[in-house]
Amino acid sequence: MYPVSIEFPKLVERTVSITATQGEPKTFPIELKFRWTDEHTRAVREVNYKIGHVEKAQNNIGTAITTTLNIAIADLKPGNYQLVIGAVGDLGMPSDEETIAVQIKESLKKRSRGYTTSFTYPLKLRRFHYWAPQQK
Repeated sequence: MYPVSIEFPKLVERTVSITATQGEPKTFPIELKFRWTDEHTRAVREVNYKIGHVEKAQNNIGTAITTTLNIAIADLKPGNYQLVIGAVGDLGMPSDEETIAVQIKESLKKRSRGYTTSFTYPLKLRRFHYWAPQQK
């Protein structure tokens, strides 16, 4: 049988560093390229990935040789992670899992502070008298 293999054409090293500011970005793209050992292009049934506690799958990729996978990172805290990506070809043969090191950093930009006051109970208003010296 001929399993599919995964390559990362735009990554020189298998390391990605992401700087997050106030929860953005929520995803980051990874370009994948598929190859088969017999060099015949076939359909890819599924691409799946796991990073931290997040596991996702993308089905029916089709016969495209390349595709972009958007990796969800919104629920991940800053830190170092291993992104594990696998695929299943149309013949049902799974690929070897490929691993990429991902570092998520938090931006040191200061967040704007806005203050909002809301009251959920009735207020008693008092009248205040201000004493000012009389002008002569």
